[in-house]
Amino acid sequence: MIFEGDVTGNHMIDKINLLKENGKELLLIVINPTLELAQRNVIERFYTIGRGATPELMARIISRIPEGVKRLHDMFDIELGIFNKTSNHDVTYSIGIEHIDELNHGTEEQVLEELLMYRDEILSELRGNNERRK
Repeated sequence: MIFEGDVTGNHMIDKINLLKENGKELLLIVINPTLELAQRNVIERFYTIGRGATPELMARIISRIPEGVKRLHDMFDIELGIFNKTSNHDVTYSIGIEHIDELNHGTEEQVLEELLMYRDEILSELRGNNERRK
């Protein structure tokens, strides 16, 4: 199962239960980009395909990932894999629940503050690139 979004809802439990009922082996892999990369990718996706996410939504989801992953691990004893991304090409990985702190980017407020800072920087950079092309 591949899932993008909020892992704290009961919908995840229903999906995992269905997989377990069908005898599937479970491994939870979390893609963990830096906040700057996450914001950059959302902005690029918005300009490319018209689908984005607000910094507020991103902050809510990102700040809850450790809690949601811990809950799923405790309920289902799922092995955890974390793919840490500093760019869309550079990935390091960790295996095991003992690495869950790698998913902690701060409180919702802290994450939002950082995302807003990156959004301003990225949009300014894009405006500068567009000005140079004229």
